Amino acid sequence: MSGAVRRAGLALVLLAAAACATTQGTTVVYSKRIPEADTAPRRVFVLSRLLDTGGPSFGPVFAKAFEGRLDAALRRCGIQTAGYASTGLETGDDIDRPLNAFRPDALVVVRMTYGTVDQLGVLLNGTIEITLYGGTTAPDGTKPIGQKPKVLWKGAAIFAHGGLPLPLDRLGFTAMAAKAEAFADDMSNRMKEDGFFPGCSLVGPRDLPAVTSPVESAGYTPASRVTASGGLSLGGVTYLPAKLAQARAVEARKGKEGSNTSVDSSPAAHPRVGPDRDQLAGDGRTRFAPGVDEYLRGALRAELGGMGIDTADARRTLRVDIQDAAVDASRWGYRISLRVKYELSEAGGGVLYSGTKDVATAPSARPMLEAEALNQVIRSSAEALVEDPEFAKAVR
Repeated sequence: MSGAVRRAGLALVLLAAAACATTQGTTVVYSKRIPEADTAPRRVFVLSRLLDTGGPSFGPVFAKAFEGRLDAALRRCGIQTAGYASTGLETGDDIDRPLNAFRPDALVVVRMTYGTVDQLGVLLNGTIEITLYGGTTAPDGTKPIGQKPKVLWKGAAIFAHGGLPLPLDRLGFTAMAAKAEAFADDMSNRMKEDGFFPGCSLVGPRDLPAVTSPVESAGYTPASRVTASGGLSLGGVTYLPAKLAQARAVEARKGKEGSNTSVDSSPAAHPRVGPDRDQLAGDGRTRFAPGVDEYLRGALRAELGGMGIDTADARRTLRVDIQDAAVDASRWGYRISLRVKYELSEAGGGVLYSGTKDVATAPSARPMLEAEALNQVIRSSAEALVEDPEFAKAVR
């Protein structure tokens, strides 16, 4: 049988499975394990090819959520893990270095092998394949020395939008991440059902932390290469879009209560009129704890300190107003525009500097998650600030 015919046959099988997956979300359509597989590896390296350039993809939100969830499922079984997310642009050495340094017992490769689009090019569903490579065991339970890795298990599954009102590549962060986590659970559970990781129970929806957990500024790592000098202390940071939204929501509730004798306090009765204090405007889905204002404050302190500015100098105080922080989301990542007003005052109250910086995420060869995009614009804003000659003079 020719390769073209085999591919056509596989396409028909997958299309048939996709019809079921549309209503069920994730459908594992295939899995197979060799009898002599070593089912209890202790060190597993996960190579994700979900964002390989040139192939079908559900985008960075799905990829990051799936990778994180699969890693958590393996660690829950007491397995040591490491991983690498490929873009398809690396050399062989880029992948071999971390793989060889970790010295795994088994290698898991995740990739998307097939996608279905409608007449407008909208991604409707796709097939993701997981292959587990590792060693084998003899009938007496011993493991041959110096054996080469071989395919121990392979599974494939259809991932579809499951009846949601939007196509897969139009889902917001929370919806897409939640579906990716459910998909990872299905696949890791199928491995266990096929005999891998003995003694480790199947994972349920609430057994592992969600990828949509709040992002905290304590985890922020400064990355700017710009250098600066001077000293200041960081004062208050105000997230104006959230304050305005809060005020509008209060006015809307007052108006509704004044015109109705029966007040409906359900969330649907008070639609969102702007971002919450821990969300960006526009398509923002990630929660930044304890709020966007404090997240930016912590990240800004880290960047300025990394540049060489003393952030504990009480002689000058830097006040920050976030005038706009908006997100444009797609399956290829998040783009953020940020407008910040900075005001530097001396201890006596006199204003030494006042200026507004408008920045946006730069073009990237790699799709970014919302937190990554926000970190980039915070760094760009800090660089624009210290490179302003008037600020550089005032801060010294």
